Amino acid sequence: MIFVNMLLIGMQNCFSVFAGAWEAVAGPLHKAVELALTLLTFLYSCLVGASVLLWTPCQLVLDFLGALARVFITVFVVDAHGLLITVAIISLALLYLNPRLPLVVGRLSLRFVDMLPGVRGVQAAAQRLRVLLQERALAFQESHAGRPQQADGTRLPNTDLRAAGTLVNPTDAFLPLASDLSQLDSPQLGLAYLEGESASGSSDLRDSSSLAARTSTLPLSSALVGVEDGSSPPTDSRLLSLLKEQEERKKCVICQDRAKTVLLLPCRHLCLCRHCADILTQRRPIQQRCCPLCRQPITQNMDVFL
Repeated sequence: MIFVNMLLIGMQNCFSVFAGAWEAVAGPLHKAVELALTLLTFLYSCLVGASVLLWTPCQLVLDFLGALARVFITVFVVDAHGLLITVAIISLALLYLNPRLPLVVGRLSLRFVDMLPGVRGVQAAAQRLRVLLQERALAFQESHAGRPQQADGTRLPNTDLRAAGTLVNPTDAFLPLASDLSQLDSPQLGLAYLEGESASGSSDLRDSSSLAARTSTLPLSSALVGVEDGSSPPTDSRLLSLLKEQEERKKCVICQDRAKTVLLLPCRHLCLCRHCADILTQRRPIQQRCCPLCRQPITQNMDVFL
């Protein structure tokens, strides 16, 4: 009987200890679970509130875009003729109130186009191409249409005048050209493309060199021929005048200071120095690059040393 009572009392104590331990462990666990559930509920409510708060402006924007789309469809698609008439009336009114509006718009458009990065290079390339095409067209025209004049252009005007019995100073006819060239202070910007008869350049150089040599020694040779024929020998003054004339014939027809060293093509006239030739071919427009003797357009020039 005593053993049974002790067993019951022990079991009661064990259950009491187990219940106390369970209560000690389950209390904090229950509070932690309750705190986690409370936190999740708070976060959920916050997310729902944030979504509602963010969705409301988006919904308003979508409604506004939908209204604009409906207005666009109604005005621009259904009533296109009325829209065109309205635009035409507004344009005419603007042009009537401001006649300089197209000019201003054109200037702004050109300024905007010039501000683009690759437009400068395209414009420079187009300018070079245009100049090159003009040079080629001029050379082609001169090479095909001016061949009958090239044979007559090889004779210097002074020799023809001498044969006719008249002596004329070759610089009197070109004083305006020399004054124009002397007024050029700075070279014009641009590129000078010398295109022309490059294949026949060497033959033209040899022919013109021999021609210049013959014409430069013409006065002395004519005087020596007169002596050999038995006529009266020339006096000292005559020889000095012939020498002076020969020296004058060797000078440039424009500046009358430097020797003639530049051969002009296709007319084959040896009448300019290098300085005057550079001024004539580089500082003047293409239409004014003409030979001072025959006024033919210059397509190429070469240096000649006699």
